Amino acid sequence: MANKFIGIDAGATKTKAAIYDEQGTLLAQTLTGHGNIMVDEAVACENVTKAIENLLPHLKTEDDNYLLLGMAGVQVAGKEQEMMEYLTQTFPQFTQVQVINDGYLGMIAGLEGKNGVFAVAGTGSVVYAKNEEKIVRIGGFGHLLGDEGGAYAIGKELFQHFCQAIDYDQLGCQLFQNLMAKENITAGNEYDLVRKFYTLSKEEVAQYAVFVSKEAQNGNVLAIHL
Repeated sequence: MANKFIGIDAGATKTKAAIYDEQGTLLAQTLTGHGNIMVDEAVACENVTKAIENLLPHLKTEDDNYLLLGMAGVQVAGKEQEMMEYLTQTFPQFTQVQVINDGYLGMIAGLEGKNGVFAVAGTGSVVYAKNEEKIVRIGGFGHLLGDEGGAYAIGKELFQHFCQAIDYDQLGCQLFQNLMAKENITAGNEYDLVRKFYTLSKEEVAQYAVFVSKEAQNGNVLAIHL
């Protein structure tokens, strides 16, 4: 009999899962869709379930199997216990199941038990600080209420400034000229880009943070501000 450990990071854009043996050897890993329970609980649960199922061939019934899930939005939603019960019932082969917030999971891994500050700025954002037994969490309330500094917020701000530029006839700004060229939008068709925004998924809006980042690296003042 041996111990096997599955760790899952179910984030705002994707769910990453890996299985290790008790020597710390990576046996397999897998990737599925987003795991944010507050955005779409059914889809998030489906993606987490699929990630676990992809790793099940590496488990043996005689092993002691452990599962740790860090899930976006699970703390704010108050769904930790519910999710843990769901996983325990769905996968009885696990000896122990634990469910925590994905940011807290990141802090555990990043600080390795030491005092410090752990900041996440992916699609969303959250900050944790640890001083001995005291842990403080700031942010992480999702893309509609917060997540400042996350990729979605940066992408959304880009489009908000673009709309303001339309209102005030400031589309000559180099950032917006480059954005329109990237999107193949010609002068006089600016509203096509506004309409496109409302067809984008959260992940697609977040991708515009890459454009802003590249423009900032090239010295564009507005991009640096964003």
